[in-house]
Amino acid sequence: MRAVEPYWVIGLSSSDEIESLDSSCECVKPTLVRYSVTSTTVAAGLLLGFIAEDDSSSSPLQPVQLAVEIKLTLVGGKCRTVTVNFLHAPVLEQGKL
Repeated sequence: MRAVEPYWVIGLSSSDEIESLDSSCECVKPTLVRYSVTSTTVAAGLLLGFIAEDDSSSSPLQPVQLAVEIKLTLVGGKCRTVTVNFLHAPVLEQGKL
């Protein structure tokens, strides 16, 4: 699963330049992206990629609240931390469309 957070949602302006990213959880990999908003508009955003789990684990099938902190270091040294909340729930069944 992947999710894109536009810069404005995480409190950044389109002119902010990010030097580095770090995630507090190994399960989420942040990446800077440019994405198409409309056929003529492009915006900057933060792509949150979720690392696949090992399905062979014997963990309980219980939903877990996750609060992942993404540390953004801007060009010039200023740091900003964004907390993204997720509900991690095991997929019990997947339907087809």
